[in-house]
Amino acid sequence: MRANPERASFATALPEIITITQKLGIEKIQKFTEFIGAVTGGSSAETGKLIGYLGQSNEGMATLRSLTTSYNEAAKGDYRASTASLAEAVGSGWNTLPEATRNRMATKVASSVAGSKIGPFVGVLAEAGAGDGMKAVAGLMRGDGKDFFDGLKGVTKSLSENPTLSKKFAPRLVKSMLDAIPEKSRNGMLAKMVGRKIPAIGTVLVGLTDLGAIASKPNDPKTWMGLGSTVAGALPGAGTAASVVIDIGILGVEVYDAVRSLGGDLKVTNPAAS
Repeated sequence: MRANPERASFATALPEIITITQKLGIEKIQKFTEFIGAVTGGSSAETGKLIGYLGQSNEGMATLRSLTTSYNEAAKGDYRASTASLAEAVGSGWNTLPEATRNRMATKVASSVAGSKIGPFVGVLAEAGAGDGMKAVAGLMRGDGKDFFDGLKGVTKSLSENPTLSKKFAPRLVKSMLDAIPEKSRNGMLAKMVGRKIPAIGTVLVGLTDLGAIASKPNDPKTWMGLGSTVAGALPGAGTAASVVIDIGILGVEVYDAVRSLGGDLKVTNPAAS
């Protein structure tokens, strides 16, 4: 009977896996490694190597802790929390995880919410390949505004500094965010965004709307960001690109509010099964 090289490889790594999983408080090692394999797309041997590799550094252990939380939440049937923890693992481990592994994990995050209103938005963030994007997703799923907006800020910074990346992803990101918010908010945002991209006349008309909004809601960050986008839209070239980035920031507030209003009604599937 021929030996299975993959099983032999996993067996070789087992003592180290046991040591690491004990540190993480994992009791059912086989089920945990199966979960890791499912969300990373790796074979049992690859999963064993990955756990061993991550267990060698503090950053890697932090990623494993997030994966442990994701595993425990999935076992309880809380797939929204599990997906959030998986996104957190990708975001925090972006510089530690092998590129192919982190990309597969980001795809799993996107797949688990593909049937929801935020599915396209999360999909674009996953495809763009950014740790900040996954941090934003984790914050959005958990209702953690700080993490969501910090992550989104990182995404918009990358877009503003990289014209090629911005050209590829900014329009799709804006569209996916518009699709995720209520129709009333979406129609208002579309009308104002079109005006911002038309210099002179558009700036005067939309600028008056922004100033009126600020007067009525002086403590609302969206209104002040809107005026900044209007001014940026009046500038050719780079100014219009900056306006799109500011629009993403405003839309982020709308998307966050929309997801919070859904509460437990957000459709999320098991990330290990998606």
